[in-house]
Amino acid sequence: KARGQLILVTGLLIAVVLIGLALVVNGAIYTENLSTRESSDEPREALEQRHVTEGDVQSLIDTANRNATTDDYGVVRDAFVDGLTLWADSQRAEKLRRGRLVSTELNSTTEGTQIRQTNASRNLTAGGSLAGDANWTLVEDTTEAGPFVLDIDRASLLNITDFDTLSDPLAAVSDNAFHVSVETPSGTWKVYLFRDGIAGEVYLYVVDPGDDIGALSDLSALVSNSCVAGATGSSATVDFREPRFGTDATDCPELGFYNTSVVGTDHHIHYRNARTSATGLGLLGETDRARGTYELVVDTRADRTPYYGPGTAASPRARSIIHAVTVDAEFRSDGVVHGSDEIEAEWSVVK
Repeated sequence: KARGQLILVTGLLIAVVLIGLALVVNGAIYTENLSTRESSDEPREALEQRHVTEGDVQSLIDTANRNATTDDYGVVRDAFVDGLTLWADSQRAEKLRRGRLVSTELNSTTEGTQIRQTNASRNLTAGGSLAGDANWTLVEDTTEAGPFVLDIDRASLLNITDFDTLSDPLAAVSDNAFHVSVETPSGTWKVYLFRDGIAGEVYLYVVDPGDDIGALSDLSALVSNSCVAGATGSSATVDFREPRFGTDATDCPELGFYNTSVVGTDHHIHYRNARTSATGLGLLGETDRARGTYELVVDTRADRTPYYGPGTAASPRARSIIHAVTVDAEFRSDGVVHGSDEIEAEWSVVK
């Protein structure tokens, strides 16, 4: 009997030991899972903080640019710095309540220029002290323009109807049609705009470096190799960065050269033939070759000579903006130290 009791007691002790071991093992597994989950959450939180910083700094750039009423870059930059300081302080206070430490310090800012013509009935000649110049330079030594959008009055463009009766119709187009010239060290692209006065269509033809309109066989070859805007609407849009063209701004692969071959290199942007003499076409006097509006934002301080100031309603006008900003940002917690010495944000929409 005593032997049986001993066996029973021993069995109970073994059961208690096994239950204890199970509790210890389960506790360790739970602790490890919790620790793993917390440590895996922290890098994700750091990445989320980076995205928040990029987006909010971009919004601060937009706000400073939108509210600027002067062409003084120092004033625009100071407004941005004030906003960044308030934002960084609020982020620091919010994260400290959760045991996190974030810091955001300004590294650098890049001055840019916003160029705009808002008078839709004005031709695309220069303004300022160069007012009326038909062949002029919008900006020199920029590495990126964008947005770069023109909205052109169709009726103002060169009408090539009956040009086939001329002795050299292709030369008449190249000599008289309005075009945007993008000049790089490796060559120049020319974006011509003209119309068919009967069909109502508008054409965009891109001449690559080393090529010439005169090398085409005839006008039909010029038209067939152009982007075409149908015969609807009073204007046609040219968007160099999308790249799109037409009343509904549909895809125009020919404009893709700007993104693929120009951005990142020093280049100049010119308007040519904003007005031309009509005598070569059997007519008299000068006439507009393009009227409308445009916006151009560049990553440099453009020469102000051909522009009016931001305090006037005259077109075209230019003003200083913040083009890009880099900040030093750091995220700290018990398990993670995540730092970046260069988070960059750029303007998104400048009004």
